[in-house]
Amino acid sequence: MSDNVNFSEMSNGEIKKNKRISLRALVSIYLGLWAASLIVFWLWIEKTMLAAEYCLIDFYIIMPIATFVVSLIIGKNNYWGKWKWVSSIVVGIMC
Repeated sequence: MSDNVNFSEMSNGEIKKNKRISLRALVSIYLGLWAASLIVFWLWIEKTMLAAEYCLIDFYIIMPIATFVVSLIIGKNNYWGKWKWVSSIVVGIMC
């Protein structure tokens, strides 16, 4: 109940600002995970594991889970309104 009271006390500008900040954080975290997976592949793949093992772990476990979580958060918080379907296309191109 206290969350509703705090939310109603916030101004419209504060709500939009918090929404933009959380959206930027969400996109930054996903892009960071994607970039980290590329860096791990190119720098440490020969020393620790085979490329096939890496692909199985990254493309079939880590990135699908991250994509699912990000899409749930985007849908739950209604980021981008009616344009939220664009995020699935962008993520599909990244994979």
